[in-house]
This record gives sequence, C-alpha cells and structure tokens, in this order.
Amino acid sequence: MTTDFFCNRGARAKLRLIIGLLLAGTPGIGRSEIYRHVAESKSELPPNWNAGGKAKVEKRGGMLPTQNPNQEPAREAEFRPASRRVKRHSVTLWGGLPDLARIDYRYSLSSKLILNLATSAPIPVTVDVDMPSDVVKADPQKGLAVAYPAFNIHFDMTWGPHTYGGLIWHPFAGSWYTSLAGGMRYLRITGKAASPLRICSIIEAAKEPPCGNDQAAIQTRNLIALDADIEVTSVFARAATGWTLAFGQGFLAVIELGALVPLQTTTSAKVEASIEAPDGTPSDLSGALADLRDKSQKDLENKALSSLDPYLKKPLPVLAIGVGYTF
Repeated sequence: MTTDFFCNRGARAKLRLIIGLLLAGTPGIGRSEIYRHVAESKSELPPNWNAGGKAKVEKRGGMLPTQNPNQEPAREAEFRPASRRVKRHSVTLWGGLPDLARIDYRYSLSSKLILNLATSAPIPVTVDVDMPSDVVKADPQKGLAVAYPAFNIHFDMTWGPHTYGGLIWHPFAGSWYTSLAGGMRYLRITGKAASPLRICSIIEAAKEPPCGNDQAAIQTRNLIALDADIEVTSVFARAATGWTLAFGQGFLAVIELGALVPLQTTTSAKVEASIEAPDGTPSDLSGALADLRDKSQKDLENKALSSLDPYLKKPLPVLAIGVGYTF
C-alpha cells in the first residue's frame, strides 16, 4: 500500500505541495527550496485535480507557483510605498533680520524646485543722522561768516512693506536649500531738527569746525531748521541658503541665512530749510536770513540724503527663523 501511495502521481503531488506549504513557515528554509517543492507539485497534478482543470494553490511569500524560482518574487501591493506627493503648499511665519515679521507661501513644483512668494509687515524704525557743521554764508568785504554747528536729525523710518518672489532649489531633494529672489522695498523717512546760527570771522570760519571757538564766535538767537520727508522705493535681489526640518503632522521649522542687495533706488525727497528768527528781527536781517535759507536749502537736502545713503543702499544681512505648516 505504501508503494502504491508513492507511485501514484496525484498522491506525490499532494505530498510535495504539503511539504512546500509547511516549509514556508519553517525558519531557516530558503525561498528556492519552497519554490522547488511547490513547482514540482504543480507539474505532477492531474488534469482533473479541480473542476476547471487548474490547480488552485494559495499564494505564499509574494510569489505564485507559476513563477520561475530564479525570478525576483512579486511584491504584494500592500508593501508598495505610497507615491510621493510632489506638489505641496506651505505657509511660514518668520522672525529675524532685516524683516522683523514676514510671511511666505511656497508651492512645490517638483521634489527639488519650489516657488516662493513673500511679504513683510511695515515696521517703525528710528534713525539718528549727524549733520556736520558748515559755513552757510561768508562776506569777504566785511570779513565775517555765518555757520551752524554740527547737529543731530532724528528720523522716523517706516521700514516696509517688502514684497518679493523667487525660486528655492533643493539640490539633493533633502532639507538643505538655496534660494534666489527679486522684489520691491519701500521706505518712508521723516525727520526734523534745528541748529543755532553763529557769526564769526572768516579766519575762524575756515577752521574745523567752522566758528567752533566759543570765544571767537557769536551765537545768535536765530535757528536754521531742517524738515525732511523722504520716500524711497528700491528694487533688490535676495540670495539665501537654509535648512528645513519637518516635525509633527505637517509642521516644519526653517532657518535661513543670506543677503539682501539693493539694485536700483528711486528717491523722492522733500527737504525744507527754514530760518527761525525771534520776533523783532530787523527787516534787513530777515531778508538776509531768507536769502541764506534759499541758498542753503538744496545743500542741506543733499547732505541729509547723503547721510542716509548707508541705510538706503548698503546690502543687508538675512538671518531668520520660521515655523510653518504644509498642506
């Protein structure tokens, strides 16, 4: 009876199939050994094994018995990684320099390239500018000169808003990136100051500072005042590098370093100089002071703008930390 069992083709096929299925759960047994038993069992199955003439063999280990054992076994669908989302949105709130508060929107064009749009809130800033002393009028015939000592102008500056757009590049599709952007920057500057006028000899006026010797100069009760209202619009380029760290459910932290470089600056300046004379000033002196004001106004305007140049045209560092959310 035993001999008949092993000589029976169908019995041998059953036995090989059972051995193959048992080995599938045995540690240390290689896949090739399992495939061999299952494949050999299929070759020995009789045509009438099932009503349809096809053997129904349970799929085990990600591979069907009909597959070649030398081929890479097919992976189950549940083990396939989900397709990566390339197009993603993110909104980030920033704090740092030169913008104390900024918000930006990012749209992923690919795994490496991102479109970036940003704007900053207007921020009030105080700037103190020193105006150097200078001679405003000299009369060689009388040997006298009129000068004003150095004085300080207190400017109130509204920094922003700034708006820019550009591209962010992740060269390794990782956390590190570089960015390049261009935009517009708006500044509004207002300030007012006054300085007393001094009269001294031409010799004293030629020294530095002009009419600076209190023993050799007469300080009048008249003041030369400066009232400035300046609007500046500049086109700038912005280059930066940074790192992005994802955490939680869609949150991210970002740190950024770079520079903001003004490329073209348009200035609209309204600087008015005036002479503040006390009541009772003789008419001829009032006329002379008015003439002095008209001649010195443009010069004072140029000096005020020149003193503000470092704040308007110099490159600014970018150092910012942001927290955002992706969706």
